[in-house]
Amino acid sequence: MIDGRERRSLFIHDITERQQLERLRDQQAREDVLTKLPNRRALDERLPEAMARTRRTQQPLAVLFMDLDGFKAINDTHGHAMGDELLRVITKRLVQAIRETDYVARWAGDEFVLLLEGSEPTAIEQLADKLIQVVQEPMAAGKAALNVSVSIGVALYLPASAETANELLKRADVAMYEAKRSGKAQVRIAHPVDKAC
Repeated sequence: MIDGRERRSLFIHDITERQQLERLRDQQAREDVLTKLPNRRALDERLPEAMARTRRTQQPLAVLFMDLDGFKAINDTHGHAMGDELLRVITKRLVQAIRETDYVARWAGDEFVLLLEGSEPTAIEQLADKLIQVVQEPMAAGKAALNVSVSIGVALYLPASAETANELLKRADVAMYEAKRSGKAQVRIAHPVDKAC
């Protein structure tokens, strides 16, 4: 009170800029800096949601774990800047080869994970073969042509499965290593899970 009269002060702050910064930080926390794809953290959030949709819609979900073959040699021979450019080119090829509703993320280094919801098993194998072909296309680097291939492990998640997101990813990862051991540039389908809800 001042001079017997009640006074009130009102402070108005424009928080628009702070909210925009928070949104940007949140986006950056879920986006791979190099490829602009969703990163591992974003995938860790998305996969359980996709599994829940699979249970609700009774449509299968496929997880494709992809690892580039020969990428380390590119980095060693041509340098990391050229390796980074190759990763950006491969990212663009992967995005162009899949449906708009599919979800591709950069897992780490030269590994990518693709989520395919509502795809029939035969269509999944066809797409995996197509991805092998698009990744194998050489990338021009001055007078040199950079060549890598990709090994792909596929794990199907069925609506009745009690499998966790980590278990599903692990199955796809193990299948990918089987593809590498079998000569690389191949697709391997993971063994189905026996346990059910």
